[in-house]
Amino acid sequence: MVEVVQKLSEKILAAIQTGNLQTVDSLISNNAVFVHMGVCLDKKGEFEAIEKGLIAVQKIDIAEEKTILSGATTIILRKLQLTAVVQGNEVTNPFVVAETYTKDNAGNWLLMSTTYTRIAIDYDDYHIS
Repeated sequence: MVEVVQKLSEKILAAIQTGNLQTVDSLISNNAVFVHMGVCLDKKGEFEAIEKGLIAVQKIDIAEEKTILSGATTIILRKLQLTAVVQGNEVTNPFVVAETYTKDNAGNWLLMSTTYTRIAIDYDDYHIS
């Protein structure tokens, strides 16, 4: 079960990097939220920001990953360095990204939220517990 969610997550990350979220639309809940450092977006807002190039992910370097399964909820935590162009400026930030997936009534896993938390301490010393 964990592997299914991890594969969904990989598909969504790949779609974010290519800027084409329409290919994974059915894997993301219509009620999903995306919490960034300076803004919280609904699904429509996230799709628009990526498709219009307001957020253009250039590179994702994953250092650690942890998956937690509890009933119909799965959380994927990733420690990573993310390089993106945000409103025309290239930035690299260390994050812990938390993705929350839930099962719908038909038993399909859907992304419900993605939260980017900037790591404020030494990146190399921080580890997901």
